Amino acid sequence: MDGCRSDGDTLAYTFSIKPVDASAWIDLAVDIRENYAQFDTSHLPDGIYVSRLIVSEQAPRPAAQRLRTEFSTDNLVVDHTPPEILDAAARRDGNNVIVTVHGRDALSLLDGADMVFNNGYRETVAHPVDGINDGREETYELSCLSAKVAGATAVEIRLSDDAGNTAARRLSLRVPN
Repeated sequence: MDGCRSDGDTLAYTFSIKPVDASAWIDLAVDIRENYAQFDTSHLPDGIYVSRLIVSEQAPRPAAQRLRTEFSTDNLVVDHTPPEILDAAARRDGNNVIVTVHGRDALSLLDGADMVFNNGYRETVAHPVDGINDGREETYELSCLSAKVAGATAVEIRLSDDAGNTAARRLSLRVPN
């Protein structure tokens, strides 16, 4: 039952956020009975927000006996901005074509790169060169047999962050087929 604990107390929840450097809270849900809140972040500027949840007992408990608790939850990152592709290149190494992309994001961790060749071959690179998606700046590299990209004259590189934003760059392939 929403808004009730197992001992029958009725609870109300208030969920608020604020930018990390602000003093005023923005209430997103006030005295709701459901123990969850959904809200749209599209109107919020990019940034890191702190959040708090206030839980208060309600009637029928007498006002003087009502308990209230407040706690912070994990930081909320609002990121609508795509990552930046700093460098991208393609080269031949023996029988392989190697495509490299280096990028960064202001707020979110990078999440991988998709390489889409205009001959129909496509591959996702989920792990950066250093092996761990743990930074806002990473380098991804795809090495594939030249035969897989035969006839391709271009590759579209899509770099993604973990907030779902994507940057794209089209790269001409200047490697022999």
